[in-house]
Amino acid sequence: MKKTIPYILIALIFTLGMTGKSYIQTCGKKIITEMSWASGVSGAALIQTEDVIMNGKCSQVEVDVGEDTTANITFTVAVTTEDGGVLFSVASIGDNGSTILKATSDATDFDAFLAAEVVTVTVTASGDPGTTGATVNVGFYLE
Repeated sequence: MKKTIPYILIALIFTLGMTGKSYIQTCGKKIITEMSWASGVSGAALIQTEDVIMNGKCSQVEVDVGEDTTANITFTVAVTTEDGGVLFSVASIGDNGSTILKATSDATDFDAFLAAEVVTVTVTASGDPGTTGATVNVGFYLE
């Protein structure tokens, strides 16, 4: 009996492992480097980008704008592939707060997207933030 126990355990592991069911779920938050705009910016300086590696399905995006800008500007956040495909884009994100966008089945906020590559995250300010300047942090919740 003692010699058969290891074989039974191995058979059990193979049987359970081959069912295709995994009870280990991974989830993480990918945060880009904080982006900031000084007073008096215009033109190309309103657009900032960062290339990041994303692996998984994005189910939530959090955009934190640190200031109540004197000019009450808004921000657009977009995620594009190396080939220029748009995975995510949301405009008119207000200042001075945290905006949580969720992937829903009816795409109220956005459709969930898959990424397994280097993507470009672009944050565009709608104009000069004024004397306050502006900082934006973007986090992507991946599973």
